[in-house]
Amino acid sequence: MALGKREELEMRPVLLRVLTDMFIAQPSHSRDEIKQFEAILLGLVGHADQQTRDMIAAKLARFGATPPSVVERLIADGGTAAAEFLAHSSLVGHERLVAAARDCDESLAIAIARRPDLDDELARILAARPEIAVARALMENFAAPVGEDVAASLIERGRVDAELGAALCKRVDDAAQLSPLFLRASPRLRADIILAARRADFVIKTRQPRGAGEALIAGELERAAMDGDTPLFTAILARGLGATLNLAHEIVDDAHGEPLALSMAALRVSADAVARIMMLVPAPAIAHSAARVRALTQLSIDVAPGAARAIVAAMAGTPKLLQRPETAPVADMTASPTPSRPATTAREIAPPPRKLVLLRRHA
Repeated sequence: MALGKREELEMRPVLLRVLTDMFIAQPSHSRDEIKQFEAILLGLVGHADQQTRDMIAAKLARFGATPPSVVERLIADGGTAAAEFLAHSSLVGHERLVAAARDCDESLAIAIARRPDLDDELARILAARPEIAVARALMENFAAPVGEDVAASLIERGRVDAELGAALCKRVDDAAQLSPLFLRASPRLRADIILAARRADFVIKTRQPRGAGEALIAGELERAAMDGDTPLFTAILARGLGATLNLAHEIVDDAHGEPLALSMAALRVSADAVARIMMLVPAPAIAHSAARVRALTQLSIDVAPGAARAIVAAMAGTPKLLQRPETAPVADMTASPTPSRPATTAREIAPPPRKLVLLRRHA
């Protein structure tokens, strides 16, 4: 205490560090020792530099006997010192954490998201914050409880952020929900996503023939590939899928090739054309591997266009954009040939007679 009252300011940071080391060296302290430590530290900390405050905060945040007044003083300083307590200290109450999670700046919210004792309330508050870095820290904290609704609320953001998407792929168990994150998924998880999409598409019993527009797109894609014009190929792919050019670039540049194979399936490109495209457009690791080209070509054959469109549309963030109608337009033969004139009364068509089926119970 005598040293703490001396005027040599250069001694105070050193004294503060030594005092902190002495305090945490003992697992328990008497009430008088805690009061004495509290009085000296609060008198010195205001004269310490930021580096010293951060250093002692990192030690005291992990020590269970740190006085509450010291905790509040170092949190009030903000910065790294506050982050240490918000991330690690068991002495910060739940109400304080909730208030901080709602209103603190991004760096402190990231610190809270990394706590090992997060509950559902804190996870929901943090997931609702707009900063993408907070969402990443939350998803990368495997001790944090992440319910289905919280994960679902972050999937759309993970679609456009590779790090968040990769973290979500490790946290979400339902492959059917992960179609928007197909580009972020591992090859094994991609297989699960494709399987889920194929199961969902299985209910469609009829397969529509390839339309003229799809045939035109397929031809343009093959010609661009044969000409070695990857930028043109990418632009045509974006137009055919109704996706952004950035997404088309990601599909073409993917290191494994499944997104491109699904795109070819969605556009109903023939197997022969897919094989030629796979040998010319992707990275050499794919294009120069006969086994990989065969596997991707087979994938484009095995996945029905409806399932492929569903996955590509989810990756694009437009789940309804690429969905083809299940019913074809039918011409109304009773309509007026001139729209400006009222149509003649349509001839009423009697419904087909119903047959009465009697079910007999056998004894």
